[in-house]
Amino acid sequence: EWTGYVAPRIDAVLETEAAYMIIEVRPYAGRSALGAVLTYTYLFPLNQPTNKLLIPAVVTDRASKIYHEVYDAYDVRIFEV
Repeated sequence: EWTGYVAPRIDAVLETEAAYMIIEVRPYAGRSALGAVLTYTYLFPLNQPTNKLLIPAVVTDRASKIYHEVYDAYDVRIFEV
């Protein structure tokens, strides 16, 4: 059972009327950040059932161009700040 395993590991959750954005924060984001946010997004409704849209996102200081393409392929938003 996954209850209780995911919530403590998610870096941030942004809630709007229509969606939850599941956010992973990593310096120089790559494939591990992608895998983490996809996993947390999949498991999130097991802990908190919802009909809202789930939006995976990564916040990072930088990511190579190829990772932007991979993130796009999996519908994961990436924010470089």
